[in-house]
Amino acid sequence: MGMWLVEQLAARLLRNSAVVSDVTAGIFALGGAIVGGLATLAGTVWEQHRQSRTARSERLEEMAKAGVDAAMTELLEVQTALRAAKTQVPSAKGSSYEEPPSTFMAAFLGKDLTPEERDERLHHMMDCRSRISIAMQRVPSYELRVRVDIDTSIIFGLPPTESESAFTRNMEVCRDAEWCLGAYLRGEPLPSLMPTVAKAHAEWRKFSSEYNAAWHRKHHTL
Repeated sequence: MGMWLVEQLAARLLRNSAVVSDVTAGIFALGGAIVGGLATLAGTVWEQHRQSRTARSERLEEMAKAGVDAAMTELLEVQTALRAAKTQVPSAKGSSYEEPPSTFMAAFLGKDLTPEERDERLHHMMDCRSRISIAMQRVPSYELRVRVDIDTSIIFGLPPTESESAFTRNMEVCRDAEWCLGAYLRGEPLPSLMPTVAKAHAEWRKFSSEYNAAWHRKHHTL
């Protein structure tokens, strides 16, 4: 009788062990499936995120390239107008603009133009500047945007000393903007300022500071 009880107990223990083993194996199998599923899901999410970042980066790169190409096209137009007007500074008499000739008028308006032709060219060049500014908004590089903005501000807004020096300066500033845009496309650092361009940048900072101070004095005087 005692032996029979021992045999029954042993058999039950074996059956329980088998059940426990099956349950344990099932739990491990379920855990592995869950971990595998989570790993697959995480991999899928990461891959989608990576593809989204890549696509966004490619879109930004294409947008920036289009902006740089557009700005370079407009700068070529500006240089063409500068060469066409490389003559004596015209008088503003007869023009619809009452302001004294600035670099803008002096650099772009040849002496042989009629008042109507002067106004037409002036408007065309103002449109060129606006298109350059809009095109540069597509470029993510803050350093490049500032550099080109200063260059175009010099060409269109810095008063000249004499027409020939203004022409030379403006052409070199145009080239500086072009070289910077080209360097950006090639993935290179922006080139250093040439002496003439560095001098023009310093003059522009001084001029714009004085102009802004005068404007605030005029409009904020009680």
